[in-house]
Amino acid sequence: MQSDYIINLPVLKTHIQTVVSLGIKNLKGMIDIPSRKRCHNMTPGKDLHFWVSRLADPMPPIFTLIDGIYTNERGPGPDGRLHRTNVLVASADVLSADM
Repeated sequence: MQSDYIINLPVLKTHIQTVVSLGIKNLKGMIDIPSRKRCHNMTPGKDLHFWVSRLADPMPPIFTLIDGIYTNERGPGPDGRLHRTNVLVASADVLSADM
């Protein structure tokens, strides 16, 4: 949080609660463990979607490179299936990268 710039390197994969896990959700790794756990609740209006949508707000500029060379369907659990898709997405705007 005290840096001039963030390099964000998420892997393209599906996610059981957010459907996909891309650049913005990858920023969840920037917060402490208790805060991460609080994100996973089922309270209407304060669920994982609510908290993930706010992760990029307090951040310095972010360069995002989404690695989709192999995508993980139903991952990252043991029943995930890898597919070679040869996709890389790069943007200085994390929301644009995700879209």
